[in-house]
Amino acid sequence: MKRENLGALIHFEAVARLGSFTSAAVELNLSQGAVSQQVRALELRLGRALLLREHARLRLTAEGKRLLPAVQLALTLVSDAWAEVQDRRERRILKLAALPTFASYWLIPKIAAFRATHLNIELEVHSLPADFVRDSHFPKLDNVAADIAFTYGDGAWSGMQSLRLFDERMLLACSPRYLAAHPITKIEHLASATLIQHTTRPNMWQEWANQHGPRSLAAADGPRFEHFFMIAQAARADIGVALLPEFVLNRELASGALVRILPHSVATRMSYHAVWTKAAEDNVLLHTLLAWLTSTSSRCSEPTRQSS
Repeated sequence: MKRENLGALIHFEAVARLGSFTSAAVELNLSQGAVSQQVRALELRLGRALLLREHARLRLTAEGKRLLPAVQLALTLVSDAWAEVQDRRERRILKLAALPTFASYWLIPKIAAFRATHLNIELEVHSLPADFVRDSHFPKLDNVAADIAFTYGDGAWSGMQSLRLFDERMLLACSPRYLAAHPITKIEHLASATLIQHTTRPNMWQEWANQHGPRSLAAADGPRFEHFFMIAQAARADIGVALLPEFVLNRELASGALVRILPHSVATRMSYHAVWTKAAEDNVLLHTLLAWLTSTSSRCSEPTRQSS
């Protein structure tokens, strides 16, 4: 059978199934004349009539009745194979969940580079909820439809696998306009500055003050925000001094939106990790991403495996 007959067979099947050239034309998004021409051309190639018009109705000839089931079976097989291939393609999606600030400042900027070498993998990024006051830095994966999560903690999560990405270091920053209005050249000047607070990391300034003083900074008041990206935005809006993770501040410094003040920093006891469950251990896409992260970041460690 010649390839040009394939399209004509599709037209024939639609007309025979719907019992009308008009209905078939609507389904195929073609003119009635085009459909009729295709069926007529098929009949000429076969040398047999497939359809007969009787009183404004269509009737299959014996040859048409013989051909129709075979054509429908073939089209069903093609349709099923198409759906299977499409389903496999859809399963090439790797679902990620990340803390909002981490996603915005660290993860999303890396996606273009990953896709450049992994065209067959699509990443789907979701927000990872976290309350570091009540949840003890434990990633909430039960309620998140994700294959892997990016979160903050000590890496010791029972029943989870983890890859440490980098340690956290906190730095001081503010907007150029705030610094011009409130010169800060030594630690004592912070006493008269507005210190922006983090609602779910309320001890940040306490940790900084424990290392650098004065201790009164730990009790300082200031506007409070839930996420670091909000704190960065508040600092850009000239609200006050922000204590930000290095990976956040680096992007703000590069854009000129914020400037670093004072050389003092504090290394927290926690790190940022990629975390996944044992159930995802056989996910090839997951390990492709992990291998890429490890190869592109000299600060990545080998996966730290935890048992329940």
